[in-house]
Amino acid sequence: MRVRFSLGFKNIRSEALPVLLPIPTDRPGQRVRGVSLSFRPEQTQGVGDDLFSSYTLGPKQEVSVRGEARLEPVGKQNLAHLAELLAEAPEDSARVVSEWAKIQLEREGYLVRQAVGVLLDGKLHYWLEVWHEEAWLPLDPWAFLTLRRDPGALIALGVTDPAIYLGGHEGRRLHLGQPHESWEALELETSMEEGTIDLLLSAVRILALGSVALNLLNTPVPPLAGLAAYGFYLLLLALRQGRTLFKVFQRRPTRALEPLFFHAFALSCLFRPEPILGLIFLALFAYHRWPRSA
Repeated sequence: MRVRFSLGFKNIRSEALPVLLPIPTDRPGQRVRGVSLSFRPEQTQGVGDDLFSSYTLGPKQEVSVRGEARLEPVGKQNLAHLAELLAEAPEDSARVVSEWAKIQLEREGYLVRQAVGVLLDGKLHYWLEVWHEEAWLPLDPWAFLTLRRDPGALIALGVTDPAIYLGGHEGRRLHLGQPHESWEALELETSMEEGTIDLLLSAVRILALGSVALNLLNTPVPPLAGLAAYGFYLLLLALRQGRTLFKVFQRRPTRALEPLFFHAFALSCLFRPEPILGLIFLALFAYHRWPRSA
């Protein structure tokens, strides 16, 4: 898939701050082009496989990095033997889980480094890279454990099999490199604009859900217009997530039924709301997110 990305780094301190900012580069799973910086860096330097631009940012000063990338899955599942080690990881953020896993792997004698990137929702995400068979392989402990606990948790990323994260990833993230300590004093604003189908999906989603909301607010939308918008939305959603949802259904049927009951309730609101559909959705939503005892 092709994406346009924008990374904004702002100094939130009241004094000047020297920083090393990441410049996305070609690496397994991504091809980058058209990278531009909002103003010229003091220096550009490579650190291993990473490329950084050096700046001294004044108070409240901001620099942005923009460009395009083609993202693809990385499918080498050569770290499956680490699944048992990761089973003891805490349920926490991706950053905390990755830091925990790094310590455990280093105790076992593995050469490990941290990695940071941006997911399609524009959020920073942390994972690891492990040196194995003469190559750095991605290892995402948080995503692996999240999918093991809930097969439907990453439907939006098109993934149901946690094993992909033991040496690979889903190909829907922009890898920036290793995190640098100078970022701690920065305010980060990131965004990823997806390809044509995804942009169309976002626009149609607004129309479809907007029609439902207007009906619930007693501002009726012509039923056929709302139905056409929502039907087109479901068609695009099926093209994007249908296969993933079917795999989730095979592993955990109730998790796959949750979004289906949501859409059924939303469609009913275009004509005559059926509260029972909404209640079933809410019950499934709460059930799947209720904390499980160890």
